[in-house]
Amino acid sequence: MDEQKIMVILVDDHPVVLEGISLCLMTASDISVTGTANGESGLLALLKTQVPDIILMDIGLPGTSGIEIARNLGATYPQTGIIMLTANEDEVSIRESIRAGARGYLLKSVKPDELAEAIRKVYHGEAFVSSHAAQVIAKHFFQAVKNGSSENQEQKVNLSDREVEIIRMICDGLGYKEIGEKLFISPRTVETHKNNILQKLGLDSVTALIRYAIRSGIVKA
Repeated sequence: MDEQKIMVILVDDHPVVLEGISLCLMTASDISVTGTANGESGLLALLKTQVPDIILMDIGLPGTSGIEIARNLGATYPQTGIIMLTANEDEVSIRESIRAGARGYLLKSVKPDELAEAIRKVYHGEAFVSSHAAQVIAKHFFQAVKNGSSENQEQKVNLSDREVEIIRMICDGLGYKEIGEKLFISPRTVETHKNNILQKLGLDSVTALIRYAIRSGIVKA
């Protein structure tokens, strides 16, 4: 019966992704998708009427990122397991998701049976990460040990020289127009770079970006 099933809410800003995941999970007799949302406001509206066992959520959402949503929900819904289902493969996104309280991390290339298995494991209190995420975590750990650095040391992950340059200018307090003039690009292009950087790092604000830049050594406090 439905009440015995694992209740799951899906959060993604692409309707076709929501539909595809729902169809994949229909084959699992013990899992029921009880709602879908395209961002934080939709999710919060659903949570007023139901408390799911699992929230399966993308990181790159409009407005508030999945990582920040996970961080905000932790205290209010401690029994709900959060699984990130994302295209983000970088170490920062994986680490920040776990820090925010996510109990699972999967790439959108996951197979339906692995997705269902992840939901079951997280529902039963276990953690579950995709094989790729596990490799990234292991690589970071061994590199940290080799370098004699702490496990939680911030690193500049997958950032181009241009992106690092823009981050430094943002930290210096320059606006889009000023940065554009220095780099000979339009303010709109600067904003696009900024948004891409935030999504790549799983951050949701310039303030969070500045904190990241300081922790990672891109700029000095």
